[in-house]
Amino acid sequence: MTDLRASYVPLPENESNALTGWFHADGFGAVGDDETSNDDALAAALAAANGGSVYLPRGIYRVTQATRLLLEGNFTSIIGDPAGRTEIKFTHPDGGLDVGNGTDFVYENRLRDILITGAGATRTLVRMRKVYEPYFVNTRIEGASAQTGSCLIEANECGQLDADRLVLANAPIGIKVTGTTTPISTIRLGNFYNLGECVRFAGSGCSKFVINDSWIEACAAVYAIDSTVAVSFGELVLDNVRVLNVANQRLLTLTAAPSFNAQAISFRNTYVDAVSSTVPLVDATAVNVTSGPVNISIRDVVVLTASTGPMVKVHPSQAWHLFRTNIQNVRGVPAEQWSAAPLTSGGTWATPTILDGVGTPEGQVAAPVGSLYRRADAFVGFSPSLYLKMADASSKAWRAVGTQRAVATKTSSYALTLDDEVIISNGSNLTITLPQAALYHGRFWTIKNVHSTACTVASAGGTIDGASTASLAQWKSGTFISDGTNWVAI
Repeated sequence: MTDLRASYVPLPENESNALTGWFHADGFGAVGDDETSNDDALAAALAAANGGSVYLPRGIYRVTQATRLLLEGNFTSIIGDPAGRTEIKFTHPDGGLDVGNGTDFVYENRLRDILITGAGATRTLVRMRKVYEPYFVNTRIEGASAQTGSCLIEANECGQLDADRLVLANAPIGIKVTGTTTPISTIRLGNFYNLGECVRFAGSGCSKFVINDSWIEACAAVYAIDSTVAVSFGELVLDNVRVLNVANQRLLTLTAAPSFNAQAISFRNTYVDAVSSTVPLVDATAVNVTSGPVNISIRDVVVLTASTGPMVKVHPSQAWHLFRTNIQNVRGVPAEQWSAAPLTSGGTWATPTILDGVGTPEGQVAAPVGSLYRRADAFVGFSPSLYLKMADASSKAWRAVGTQRAVATKTSSYALTLDDEVIISNGSNLTITLPQAALYHGRFWTIKNVHSTACTVASAGGTIDGASTASLAQWKSGTFISDGTNWVAI
């Protein structure tokens, strides 16, 4: 992506050039004296710049009316003075900036080198509607109304939100994600300060949302889920982040959702200083996850907290197999505090039992969820000796416990699922399809072809060693691992 700062030359005062796509706000009557109302001037500059960039020199540009400014058209951007302070100050509760008209999708709109404030009055400062690849660079947005639900940024039906050096401060909500179209979003080198919630998901979730290399201070919750529709995540990530100074600090709070599932919620390489906090870091007590599963991974994290209770707390009726935690190398809190609590066998399922038998139980032995099966004819180093019942009360969903891996033979083309581990291809010209790499970072599957015809390995998302497919001749095998974007053969 081109760095505008490297080639940036300020326009002479009052000069606009439609040929280069730069429009000087002064030329439309804008005055940055913190007194003049600039509603009409900035609206005219944005309308003229459709597809170009509005440049605002240093100054404070007051916008006082209820009408929201509209930035529309592909690539239309607002650029401030990188060497000084350029501020747009909204003072009306219903004011603010709209990016996109909410009807037509627009692409690659940017806010750069600018401060946007709401004077403690505006309810939604920046509202993005149907914007793909919105980009914030060196931008600070602060001072929304203290009214419940007010936010600094609302992203509705948006995708590929990208931000570098984004500062969000002083509001109930930093970013509110609504709607259904929310692919991968990434915030790097961010700074979140004095927010009730850094990011609230009020829509149907997203494929991936990442905050990394950032600073979070005096924010009660990092991620919050409060939705009236079913919520689903591929990945929700906090990586290399410092979280500081809140009495009741939560990394994730689940407030409302008719159903919820998450392939991976990951907190890693993070320092959490919540020495006066007495609440769990992950609070899902308000919602009984029945559709699941929810997979939470906490790895390489330092936590300072006054709480002596569970760090992960769930609904009193939460079934254990639908809410899973994986805790590795966490310092500051004893290991026993990381067990999700309370967890039940699911309320409606029968009491788990211990069974003994010969051969695999899959498809042969019916048992309640949580049951154990001891295989009498297990061969050490080859076949597993212990199986765990993962779902329902049928004879299906048994999972081998320990280092052994589940093996399944396929005689027709097949798309891999989370339940698969090793696939043997034994059919003519089969295609075995890996899932989307972006959804399963670090997960791997092994495929072996025993048929005389070649087996094609395809991908539902991401390349395979740089190609769209891989081919396995007879007796050849491959193990494929996701790097978070593509598949790599190892």
